[in-house]
Amino acid sequence: MKSFSWKTIVSKIIDKLRNMKRTDWIFVLGAGVLLLLIAVPTGTSAPKQAGGTRGENEETASVSSVRETDPAEQMADYQRKLEQELEELLGQMAGIGKVKVMITLKNDGEDLLDKDLSFTEDSREENTVVYRLDQEEAPYVTSRNLPKVEGVVVVAEGGSDPSSATAISDVVTALFGIEPHKVKIAEMESGKKQS
Repeated sequence: MKSFSWKTIVSKIIDKLRNMKRTDWIFVLGAGVLLLLIAVPTGTSAPKQAGGTRGENEETASVSSVRETDPAEQMADYQRKLEQELEELLGQMAGIGKVKVMITLKNDGEDLLDKDLSFTEDSREENTVVYRLDQEEAPYVTSRNLPKVEGVVVVAEGGSDPSSATAISDVVTALFGIEPHKVKIAEMESGKKQS
């Protein structure tokens, strides 16, 4: 087995550097700049974790603000957005005409929280990870399941036509994955029709 001394290793590196071409130097310089960009802090960092077994000073992944809007307001906005998009979609279908949609949701959705797991021979312990931002603590949400649609009512100009009603029902059941009996289609009142 050969043994190398530090002098031998350093002299080989120096020889390699002396024999480098211009393109090699550009590559090394680019790699160095890239490493500096990665290593230099950007001034924004994730909030520090306040609990769990990961350590007091460990930073978590990027986090949305603790001061989110009211969950009930978020769900109402989500519901209105679904209704508007469905109205626009159905309004573009042949034979449907003007539409008004009402959607009911099953729930408010579900937040999936980050958990610290620790195991011993006899047990398993699970702690919710929390983070602190401006003296406020909140659980760390890893993802959010959107609320599920419970039922849909569509009032359409062409709602009394059986083929239009079937087309509307097919679109709604395909979009929201609900049973056909949870979709109701009605004819729009003649005074409400718009040309």
